Amino acid sequence: MSKVLKITWLAACENCGFSDYAEVTTDRGIGCYLWDGDQAKCPKCGATGIIECEDGAANVNWNMEQANE
Repeated sequence: MSKVLKITWLAACENCGFSDYAEVTTDRGIGCYLWDGDQAKCPKCGATGIIECEDGAANVNWNMEQANE
C-alpha cells in the first residue's frame, strides 16, 4: 500500500528552488529511508522526480520538463 511522506532532507526542487520538503510516494519507505524508484513531487510547482539510491544514500533526480508552473 502506497503512502505519501513529506521528506525534508532531499535536495531542493531544481525547477523552483523550494526546499522545505518533497512529497514522496513509496510502498516501503519511511521518513529516514527511501527506495530506488520512489516517486517525488514538489508541492510548490508540481515538478516530479525519481528517488535514486547509491551507497546507502537517497537522492532525488528532478525531471524539470514535467513541472506545472
